[in-house]
Amino acid sequence: PASAPPVSFAAATFVALQRLAATRSHAFAERDAALLGQVYLAGPLLTADRALLARLVPAGCGLVGADTTYREVAVSGNVVHPVVTATAAVGASRLVCGGIVRGQAPAGPAKTMRIALVSTSAGLRIAALQTR
Repeated sequence: PASAPPVSFAAATFVALQRLAATRSHAFAERDAALLGQVYLAGPLLTADRALLARLVPAGCGLVGADTTYREVAVSGNVVHPVVTATAAVGASRLVCGGIVRGQAPAGPAKTMRIALVSTSAGLRIAALQTR
């Protein structure tokens, strides 16, 4: 049987970034700050996003729909330190507490981001973010 063609570095990096974004969205939907450790390296970005989660999402609630989408994606760097430049936008979200919608937020504006990733034993993690 023929083997599947190899996945390009750029495609694999983009898939990994989408997975990180989905994990972050899930962390906000479940109000699970521990999940953010699967998105970022330990450091200021992780600390800041955990603080944002605690500020935006009260105990017993979740922020549903805060999904990040990417377009105009370019990947550079290497497999250990890939860098993604893309236009990112966060979707409209709802604050849900005990199954009841308590608030809504519109989609955020699209921003061009430079996202530096780093390969760890647990997979890629976001090491730095820069808005352009």
